[in-house]
Amino acid sequence: SLSNLKDMSEKYSSTGYARQVALVENNKRMRRSNVADNQLGARASVLQSFLPVLDELDALGQKYEGNAFASTLDSGLRSELNTQLGSLGVSEYGVGAGDAMDIGRVVAVEEQYSEEVAKGSVIQIIRPGLEISGNVVRPAEVIGSLGSEASAEEGDESAAEESE
Repeated sequence: SLSNLKDMSEKYSSTGYARQVALVENNKRMRRSNVADNQLGARASVLQSFLPVLDELDALGQKYEGNAFASTLDSGLRSELNTQLGSLGVSEYGVGAGDAMDIGRVVAVEEQYSEEVAKGSVIQIIRPGLEISGNVVRPAEVIGSLGSEASAEEGDESAAEESE
């Protein structure tokens, strides 16, 4: 009963009241954060359905490159789509030559030997990635480096010697 009395005095004291107010405020913040996360997830989901449209626009733009009407139509559609995507919080991101290939943010669609660029780094960006608030929706497509051809041959020779 003494501990019960102590709990009640704690609950109804100014310190206890301040603690309860802080708990309520923390709960409100957590709920707002969860709602924001749900909204970002929903936006990413909607954006996933538009990715094939973007890819088709890219393909048509390349197919009809040089045609004045097609380029006007393409630039108008692309401009409107980019405006709408921007309003959803979508932004493009790229990587530079020599940057490390960050798994999840970058996909190597091709790999080449390079004397200038280290193994596991980007040689050239092919298509920028898309993200919403730092969350990747579509990774950037790049040409990745296999390192120098000479060092790859040395590695192959040493692997063959070890297997013997």
